[in-house]
Amino acid sequence: PLEVAVEVTIPRGFAVGTKEVTRGQLAKFRTAVRTRFEGNKSPPVEKLLVALGGRAGGKEDPAEADLPAAPVSYLEALAYCRWLSEQD
Repeated sequence: PLEVAVEVTIPRGFAVGTKEVTRGQLAKFRTAVRTRFEGNKSPPVEKLLVALGGRAGGKEDPAEADLPAAPVSYLEALAYCRWLSEQD
């Protein structure tokens, strides 16, 4: 076979979700980030807010809240995971 099983030790705890991230969950994250940086007009923050995407003004359609979040960039997914870890 082309695959070989290798034992790996992960040095820290981690969690794995059992369901896809929904648009509603991602909207909550985007709102939290926008609120945190509200009024900060520095270029790095502006770039971050643009990278977060979402609908203009952060308005999401409640009818779509339970649908899978897509599209999501790698960097936004990484930021979402870090934010989610801080919530616990």
